[in-house]
Amino acid sequence: MGESPDPPFETTYKNLLDKNLAEAPPAVVAEECELPLIDMKQLWVGDREEREACKKLIAGASQEWGFFQVINHGISGEVIDRMRAEQVKLFKKPFHDKKTYKDLNFSAGSYRWGTPSATCLKQLSWSEAFHVQLTDILPSPALDDTLRSSMEQFASKVSEVAQQLADILAEEMMSEYDQRGFFREKCLPYSCYLRLNRYPACPILYNQMMGIMPHTDSDFLTVLHQDNVGGLQLVKDGSWVAVKPNPHALVINIGDLFQVPYIYIYPKNHACTLYSLRPR
Repeated sequence: MGESPDPPFETTYKNLLDKNLAEAPPAVVAEECELPLIDMKQLWVGDREEREACKKLIAGASQEWGFFQVINHGISGEVIDRMRAEQVKLFKKPFHDKKTYKDLNFSAGSYRWGTPSATCLKQLSWSEAFHVQLTDILPSPALDDTLRSSMEQFASKVSEVAQQLADILAEEMMSEYDQRGFFREKCLPYSCYLRLNRYPACPILYNQMMGIMPHTDSDFLTVLHQDNVGGLQLVKDGSWVAVKPNPHALVINIGDLFQVPYIYIYPKNHACTLYSLRPR
């Protein structure tokens, strides 16, 4: 029998789990909500009035929610499915191979799992991830060709969507400061990342353990594709709500770096819960 792909959560965090299991708070079921859904097709097939209305919807959702969803975003289902399949293959590698970057040409620190600084269960993220700088992908013949090409194609398409949305937000909320050029100049491959997440099966308190603990994103924009299991939660009007998955949509999150004195967009505290005993 080969080595497990799962990180050694139960042995590494045994003392923490033993100490805190008896004190774990009861599970709280968050009310499910649907994020604002915006059809980006209106940006290129609609008339001028429809295009302007779509831009206003994007700006309004950013200010009110800090999150929204987009459909008809220009990324084909084939590109997304191919990236998903390669992601599954990557995470199926033995844990030691992932930890030592065997056959991978990613920068040190790209592979992450758990929360080394956790002192209680609510600080522990039951997940593993590859947080890959785009410069690691583009010139990387050492990567498996199918993985590299899938990551490169997906990242390129997502970057186009992010750039278009950043331009719209700049136009709608920052026009007097002429900030459109700023994003094109600053959002370069060395400052952009592709993050692949996996949430291994959690045999204990899976409905209370966090896949990723509460946080805000320290970037301009995050573009996320959820699977059909769900788990993403965010704070709305002071309460946690669960985001209903939409397999046809991308979730857009406004990050910390979009917070400037003249724009009233506030980064949303969000997390990922473990809704299921099965990995995803």
